[in-house]
Amino acid sequence: MGEYVGKLQAMVGETQAANIVSNGFFSITIGANDFLSNYFVPPTSARKIEFTLPEFHDFLITKLRQQIKVQTL
Repeated sequence: MGEYVGKLQAMVGETQAANIVSNGFFSITIGANDFLSNYFVPPTSARKIEFTLPEFHDFLITKLRQQIKVQTL
């Protein structure tokens, strides 16, 4: 995100970049690939042995929360 904001500021200036980002819509998704690659395939995956399906869901949510950071310009 920081790299994008820097490029945006260079293109439109700091004030306009702040306006664009503050009025932007951001979508963060997790799911299908995480479950397919790390839980369901292969049949003897370490994650499947370590977690039940609901526990793996909670694990992914926890990891996502650790990665999300709110930044201000």
